[in-house]
Amino acid sequence: MRARLEVRFAGFGGQGVITAGRLLALTVIEADPDLYVVYSPSYGL
Repeated sequence: MRARLEVRFAGFGGQGVITAGRLLALTVIEADPDLYVVYSPSYGL
């Protein structure tokens, strides 16, 4: 059983936070396809 790891990015529009989260998720998926990866961007109100 693997340990749970959570990574959170925070920032304001124009800082590339959503892109950074997406790139991290895609990198982890490619590195180990057996892991469960959740990517849930939020664009604010």
